[in-house]
Amino acid sequence: MHTYTNKAIPISIAGTVFLDYNKNGTKESGEPCFNNVTIKTEKQNYIREATPSNGSFKIDVDTGTYKTSVEPNNPYYTAVPSTATSVFASYFNSDSISLAVQQIPKKRDLSVNLAELTPARPGFQTIYRIFYKNQGTDTIANGTIQLIKSNKLSIAASSPAYSSTSGDTLKWNYSNLKPEDSASITIYLTVDAPPSVSIGDQLTSVATISPATADQTPSDVTNKTFRLYSYKKWKTK
Repeated sequence: MHTYTNKAIPISIAGTVFLDYNKNGTKESGEPCFNNVTIKTEKQNYIREATPSNGSFKIDVDTGTYKTSVEPNNPYYTAVPSTATSVFASYFNSDSISLAVQQIPKKRDLSVNLAELTPARPGFQTIYRIFYKNQGTDTIANGTIQLIKSNKLSIAASSPAYSSTSGDTLKWNYSNLKPEDSASITIYLTVDAPPSVSIGDQLTSVATISPATADQTPSDVTNKTFRLYSYKKWKTK
């Protein structure tokens, strides 16, 4: 518990959140700031929340006794200590606290999502983007992103370039995907022209990420169906 008085600033609770790799509760060289949490400061009938920026936060409060907690937004992380107590007997006080977030080891959880950036129109180019992330606490040494595209789409290009292709299946290899790392792939595709497709047809493509072995949520596979639009309708959406 901390009590601070006689500081010529308004009452506030400020602090930092960091990723405690060695689990000793002290921020050391090489341990990064951590933003993926919600900071909650509360006393009876009073609560305020904040999200860190570059690991730092500041919450203005009134007099009284407050408990500040850090709640990781990812279930594979835990906060140590879970709460810190600040006591303000009068105004113009402040408290500074440091909150450690620790990984729960051996939690593998990869996620992937497929998004359409431009509406698909017969005979025109459409752009897809695959977003993928390591939400777990294992570093993935090597893996693959796979897209099985609609057979009504032809690949024009992608960034980064795909590693291999076979029929309607495209693959991208990735490596050294650390916890909380994320990346994306932009794919440029050409929609078949009529009569192969018609307005209102459905284009179904599926994106997956591997390895899925021991994944906490193996159902993280995106299956997206996009409807074909006419030029007029696309312009007015």
